[in-house]
Amino acid sequence: MKKLFLFLGAALFSLGVSATEYNVTITSFNVDLSGDNNVEFTDQLNGATLTEGDVINLTLKGYFDAPAIVTYNTIADNAADACGAGSNCYWNQLTEYVTEQLGTAVIGEEFNVTKKIDITTTANTNEKYIVQLSFSFASLKDKKKYPQFKFRPTAEALSGDTKTYEVTVPTLKFGSDGGSNYKAEVVFETETAMAMDDNLNVIIKGKFSENVNGIIFMVFDNDGNEVLGWSVKGDFQAEKDATVDVRLPLVMSKECPTTAAKLGIFIEGYDAEVPISFLKDGDVAHDPVEVAKKEYTEVTLGYNQYATPANYQFIEAEVASDVQVGDYVTFSINGVSNAAFSKMKVYLRNPEGYSAISEYVEILANTEANGTVSYSGKVEASAAAAKCDLVFEIPDEATEGSSITIKEGSSSGPGTAVEEVASSAFAVVGGMVYSVGEIVVYNVAGKEIAKASKAFNVNALAAGVYFITAQEGTIKFVK
Repeated sequence: MKKLFLFLGAALFSLGVSATEYNVTITSFNVDLSGDNNVEFTDQLNGATLTEGDVINLTLKGYFDAPAIVTYNTIADNAADACGAGSNCYWNQLTEYVTEQLGTAVIGEEFNVTKKIDITTTANTNEKYIVQLSFSFASLKDKKKYPQFKFRPTAEALSGDTKTYEVTVPTLKFGSDGGSNYKAEVVFETETAMAMDDNLNVIIKGKFSENVNGIIFMVFDNDGNEVLGWSVKGDFQAEKDATVDVRLPLVMSKECPTTAAKLGIFIEGYDAEVPISFLKDGDVAHDPVEVAKKEYTEVTLGYNQYATPANYQFIEAEVASDVQVGDYVTFSINGVSNAAFSKMKVYLRNPEGYSAISEYVEILANTEANGTVSYSGKVEASAAAAKCDLVFEIPDEATEGSSITIKEGSSSGPGTAVEEVASSAFAVVGGMVYSVGEIVVYNVAGKEIAKASKAFNVNALAAGVYFITAQEGTIKFVK
């Protein structure tokens, strides 16, 4: 089963008369047939667990702007989110595999079909289910004419005005996504916020370090929410070290609420040990250099509410500037942890858009309370940035007010924000915050709003809630 994910932002979910009968109505989606003939819809049915004997009434109601033949393939759960990765649970079929034509779409005529789906296997708790639809055409001429088309609630919506935006892929280094793909992320800005159905042209002009057969895109808003699902460009090819100059079209499947956005780029089919780089036309090869060297003997990873679920994080802002692809930060961390944790990761982050510009490097694992922490290494930039932050992260679930401190002579037991402030003298005193290094102030949305060296006057802030970070830790400050 091919994986082309399009999340159901416009789907309507309601619980039927029976607790085991669900009504799912799909009223809009975009179709890209340039790389695949399938579209898969994914969602969680409001957290329900599907069991044997349950029924899903799937309705497609709306208008196509292409004369497509619509075929229903199957429904299955995607257990990866619930039970972890692995072939034993990833494709756990919930129904018999069925292929059935639902009907033929006619331009300007409403397509309104309901398919009853019987669940024959009980799912694991809170698993995502998948509905797959296939699209084909009566003639090769139609297929060439409609490589991309839309399904919308009204016929009028199909003729609405759309805007076109462009993003040029910069010099990048693609890192492993943990599977068979390589990925990179590009932060870009548009003049106005992109709307559903707007066009986004991805310009690739330069050279890849390896042969590329197929490329995949996703687009996220500035908060990491998906606004364009898994979009496969299977016909894209690039020979190693040969200049390519293409413009690949995308159609936004959701509104992007901000002018800042992130383009995720994935390259398929390479061994994770083989590095892949892209050199933008006009750029020159860069010999990587050490842009910063940091040594930590006392670090507090504070409560990070912006992760899901909340975790622990330490950020040293702007450890380096004018960072090029391949440049690296050398670091060490030594001490004793006051609390147990499963793992610690480190990465480089572009403070403009808060996107990672390196791989997430796991440096520590299974550390006990009062356990020794000792690691030295480097983290390498996979994308260029005017400035970069160095981020330490413990992905263990955190509770508000808690923290984890690594320093000489730590005692066991998780710390609290009050305890850490008291022990490190990092606090708001007389309207001032003091640190041995840089102080950065963020609002509740995670946007940097102020920065100072060694001292900061909180009286300069407007009324609100803020997070003040420094080498000594993080303060939640309410003015």
